[in-house]
Amino acid sequence: METYYSCSVLLIGISGLLTILPVLHFYKKDRVSRVAGGQVKPYVKGQKGVRDYLLLLFMGAAMAQFGNLIVSIVQVFLQSDTYNETFSVMLQGKSLAETIYWMGIVAPVAEEAVFRWLVYARLRDYMRMPAAVLISGLLFGIYHGNIEQFIYASILGCLFAYF
Repeated sequence: METYYSCSVLLIGISGLLTILPVLHFYKKDRVSRVAGGQVKPYVKGQKGVRDYLLLLFMGAAMAQFGNLIVSIVQVFLQSDTYNETFSVMLQGKSLAETIYWMGIVAPVAEEAVFRWLVYARLRDYMRMPAAVLISGLLFGIYHGNIEQFIYASILGCLFAYF
């Protein structure tokens, strides 16, 4: 376990990078078929600017902080410090820049690519938006693998899908 924890941030980042590549391929193919089938409209160039993307980045970071607050509150009721202890061991000896890059940029981009670009988009084609938002959000929560993260990741997954 010690070896795993010492490499866990790097492993999370590498798995995120390895996930992004095939997801982008499948998303592009899926997008072409969805445009051809009339399910979505083609992209319009210049629709979003740098300001829009910075605002989205800020909102995502703020929501993640809110999620961490929820995890802390849930731990009080569950009387469980396992999540914090595990996270502390994972981050031990890692630089702030390394942690931000792998766990704050690469991993979330990979998760968003899978859960919003593929799962939510496809669910949205076959059901009403509220059901697609809820199902993709719950799957996002389940993916995180523990009760503390399930709660906040499900809430954030629903919000991200809605936005």
